[in-house]
Amino acid sequence: DVQEFKSSFKLLISQGLRASTQIVGSAVSLYCISPSLATLASLVIPSIIAGGTVFGSVLRKLSR
Repeated sequence: DVQEFKSSFKLLISQGLRASTQIVGSAVSLYCISPSLATLASLVIPSIIAGGTVFGSVLRKLSR
């Protein structure tokens, strides 16, 4: 069980670092290509995530 946990934890950390690096790299690339689009995306994407979170919690309450 300890070996399973160790390998799962190691996989989780490596995938998390890879995903974080890809997000940062994509944001930097977008900013280099189009600063105005990068600014717009940095305003819109968090709004979409927040709206989806609120919508999801409302749906969960309704489904109960």
